[in-house]
Amino acid sequence: DKEYLLGMLKPIMGGKDGGESSAGGAKAPAEKTAAGAGGEGSASKKEKKQKAAAPAAPAAGGGAMECFAKCLFKVGLGADAASARSAESPTGVLTRPPHGLQVEEAGFVENSDKLYCCKVKFGEEERQIVTGLRKHVPQDQLQGSKVAVIMNLKTAKLAGLNSEGMILATEYDEGAGVKLLKVPQDSEVGSPIFLEGGEPSTATVKQLKTAVWDTVKAGLRVLGEQGTFDGKKLVCSAGVLTSDVGVPDGALIK
Repeated sequence: DKEYLLGMLKPIMGGKDGGESSAGGAKAPAEKTAAGAGGEGSASKKEKKQKAAAPAAPAAGGGAMECFAKCLFKVGLGADAASARSAESPTGVLTRPPHGLQVEEAGFVENSDKLYCCKVKFGEEERQIVTGLRKHVPQDQLQGSKVAVIMNLKTAKLAGLNSEGMILATEYDEGAGVKLLKVPQDSEVGSPIFLEGGEPSTATVKQLKTAVWDTVKAGLRVLGEQGTFDGKKLVCSAGVLTSDVGVPDGALIK
């Protein structure tokens, strides 16, 4: 009878032991599951960290070089009355607008000691460019020099006047030092400005988005008294664009 009772109890005892073992087994997978859940949590945290550490997306419209390709930079001429005449005409009066830009007038802006208002010819189209160079560049120097111009910015309003482009200048010492970005004097008026080793862009757009221009501005710098974008020299048909002597490396071009 004792053996019978033991035989009857053995499965129960074994079940208890097995239950502990089974419970342990059940817990183990549960622990694994928990660990797995914890692993997923860790993985999720890692993914979040990786996302947080990921580099910022490029500006709308592409990377820096793609943004630069959308910009329309050209050589403009600050012309006085004499140079606004054509030797081809018997009267000396310009009968056909020259290709490119011609600053016909650089006048003062009323109630402002910082701004010039320039009337600019671009082919048959006349543009108005308001520039904040008055305190830094003499009027006759602006009107008589070849300059670099960004042509396809969104029209801005300065002192109540529309400005349909920007004359490029170098800036340093927190804005205390401002000089015109210099174009080779034998460069052709209206010729495109592009990067050394490349070709004039065929991807320019009618109007730049703000994010695109901000990306380009961030890469325009003076290096070794030469104008550069992203470390590459700015050039036109006649050579490299330069700064005044003494303009420090890293000076902005804007």
